Amino acid sequence: MNNKDSASENQHVSTHKLFDDYGDYIYRIISFRMKNSSICDDVFQELFLYLLKNPIQEPIHNMKSFLYRLVLRFATNYYHKEKRYDEIQHDTARNNTEISADDHPVNRLVYKEELRQLFGYIERNLAQREAKIILSRHRDHLNVEETSRIHGVDKRTVSHYYSKGMRRLRKLFQSKEI
Repeated sequence: MNNKDSASENQHVSTHKLFDDYGDYIYRIISFRMKNSSICDDVFQELFLYLLKNPIQEPIHNMKSFLYRLVLRFATNYYHKEKRYDEIQHDTARNNTEISADDHPVNRLVYKEELRQLFGYIERNLAQREAKIILSRHRDHLNVEETSRIHGVDKRTVSHYYSKGMRRLRKLFQSKEI
C-alpha cells in the first residue's frame, strides 16, 4: 500500500469516527430541520458521502458548532433541490394537461367534460374560499405562491384552505358514489 492509499484510508477512518461520535447529534439536527424521517435519512447519507469525499482537513475547535452549520447548509440545499424538482414537475404538468393514454379526439372530449363536471361539483359542494383555492391549484395549474398572490392571502392560508377543501372532498367522495 502506498502513502496515498494509507492517507485516504486514515481520512475515511476519521469520517467514520466522526459519525460514530456525533452521528446521533447530526441526525437530531437533521430531523429537527426536516420533519420527515425519509428525508432525514437522505440528508444524513448525503452528508456522510460528502465528508468521505471531502474530509475535514484542519482541526476544528468546536465540532458541534461546525457540524450544526454544515448540517444546516445540507438541509437547506436539499430543501432547495426538492423545491426545484417540484417546480419542474409543476411546469411539466402545466404543459401536459392531456393525460389520456389514447389521443383519440373523443377520449379528449370525454376527459375535458369529466373535468368540467368535477370542477362544477367542487364549486357547488365546497365553501367558496376552499373551492377557489382548489380550482386555482388544479384547473388553473397555479402553485401556492401564485395562488396566494392572486387571492390576496398568505401562502399558509392557501395551504390551510386547500387541505381543508381536499379533506371535505374526500369525505364527500367516500359518502357518495360520483
